Amino acid sequence: MPQRPGGEVLVYDFRRAPHDPRDVDAAIMLVGERSSVEVPLAYARRGIPVALVAEGALDAPAFSEDEQSLANVSVVAGSSREALLDKLSRWLCSVIDKEIALAANFPFCRDVVVDGMVRRCALQNAGVTALPLVSGSDFPVMTANQMRLALDVSAAYGKGLEPSRALELSGVLGLALAWRMVSRRLVAVLPGLGLVARAGVALGGTLLTGEALRLWFDAPQLRPFSRGESSPVASRGGEPLPAVSSADAEGYVTIGGNAS
Repeated sequence: MPQRPGGEVLVYDFRRAPHDPRDVDAAIMLVGERSSVEVPLAYARRGIPVALVAEGALDAPAFSEDEQSLANVSVVAGSSREALLDKLSRWLCSVIDKEIALAANFPFCRDVVVDGMVRRCALQNAGVTALPLVSGSDFPVMTANQMRLALDVSAAYGKGLEPSRALELSGVLGLALAWRMVSRRLVAVLPGLGLVARAGVALGGTLLTGEALRLWFDAPQLRPFSRGESSPVASRGGEPLPAVSSADAEGYVTIGGNAS
């Protein structure tokens, strides 16, 4: 269930006609070997990414040769809850470009989203050290990148702009100053390898800063919900999700809503 008002998850079984594709970002379908392919194909033909979730790749329904060419249909197989959530989160992040909204709504996607943001920031900062800038001018650029990273990570955890963000930004600034001191020391003791040392510190320092931010937001007292606890935000306008009986073994959900 989405944890933010802008997210929406709609639940159907395969007896329902495909949902209106407007505002639908992705469709996730629980299938078996004998499941009908008409519903997933109906979504795929409308340009909506579809994940066919099954215990194993061989348990997914078979498509004809022409239908297999549909790039919007993927099989997400996992024999355990952990493996399935990991693969499903990576698939969602690959097909939905609203990564921050995705992470804020669905905690199981946060690790993938935050990892991607931290890696991109680290590579950017490492690249800044290779530019022929005036000595010391790379520090404010890298610090600004890391502060923007802190704000993006906080948004991925569903945190808005509020006074408590100042504490996190202060911590990022302190870490940036520490990495600068380490970089200068390495440049002094490794003559001729200054560029390599600076790039290494920029890369490693940003990765460690990202990990520190993750640990901070993962602290139990900061989590809005405990593990295993349902979010109070329901599927549409606060209405409860429809009940699905154990007899309805096959079904699907669509994910969409406001990107904010």
